[in-house]
Amino acid sequence: LEQLLQYPYGCLEQTSSRVYPLIFATPAQQAAFGLKTITEDKRLAMVNKGIERLASLQLYNGGYGLWNNNSGEEYWLTAYVGDFLLNARDMGFSVPEEMLSRTLKRLQRYLARSSHFYDEPWSDDTGHYYIAYKAYAAYVLSRVNQAPLGTLRTLAKNHSKNAKSGLPQLQLGIAMKQMGDHKGSKALVAKALNNLPKQRRKYLADYGSQLRDLALMIHLLLKHDIDRE
Repeated sequence: LEQLLQYPYGCLEQTSSRVYPLIFATPAQQAAFGLKTITEDKRLAMVNKGIERLASLQLYNGGYGLWNNNSGEEYWLTAYVGDFLLNARDMGFSVPEEMLSRTLKRLQRYLARSSHFYDEPWSDDTGHYYIAYKAYAAYVLSRVNQAPLGTLRTLAKNHSKNAKSGLPQLQLGIAMKQMGDHKGSKALVAKALNNLPKQRRKYLADYGSQLRDLALMIHLLLKHDIDRE
């Protein structure tokens, strides 16, 4: 958190990553981690400023551009922003309703398309990127009961095998559980836990690393009370 707050740039990923931990940085959490105290007024102002900056990066279609609202659309990062906005709302922060609604509708569009139209042109593994951003979109939408179960099952059957890390498989598995398919979810979670992240040798375009993926997998397992042992 201390390093992120000093980071000087403001693209979509940088803005999201800077403001994300602030929504959890209550006075009690700051004290628990021995952080230099940020006053509540300052924390609220910084979160609001971050949300305003993200709103300025939202495209006409509800997705998000990297540097401005004329940039090319960033698919994985759009899901990242959607996840952040839901968490910010859950933590009691004011999230513009229209901004969130347009984000979720765009994520629904991601799931609805069966082709590789939404590919990352710079990824060294487009198969991984395809399941990575769609699984993340599915997870975010399942939090608000908006992820079609048939689409999730199709993704699991046809594309989950392309994940180079267990994180997308776990996100998709949790989405399936939240939408009511406990059997399918259990099978996919088992695959995820047998596909633990390794050191990366390629650029996969999902902003991941071995550490990020492992940490987020542990967090998701605990948050959703799955395989605690």
